[in-house]
Amino acid sequence: MIPKKAFIARIVDGQIKNKALVPSDIDFALGRSSKSCSYVIAKDTNISRVHCILRFDSASGLFLLTDKSTNGVYLEDNSRIVKGVPYTLYPDTVFYISNPDYKMTVLTAEA
Repeated sequence: MIPKKAFIARIVDGQIKNKALVPSDIDFALGRSSKSCSYVIAKDTNISRVHCILRFDSASGLFLLTDKSTNGVYLEDNSRIVKGVPYTLYPDTVFYISNPDYKMTVLTAEA
């Protein structure tokens, strides 16, 4: 099996922007705090300091996303994931943080 690299990226006007490498098998925080997060989304107060935690499971090639926020994490179909409960994301899954202005996706590539 070829190891995969994992990425998180923001989607702006349908284009992938601000792509960042997600380390394998450790928690990767997303939010507005540059002190607490590996990926800073925005300085918008609708985004929690630590809004969510992303983890790439190298064994399965899947992502786990855990909402830690007040204003939620939503899938592209507008359904909200349950706060505190890890949700499995497949590569290329689109979700958003707090509101659709902060649309994100998870990606993998051959290492």
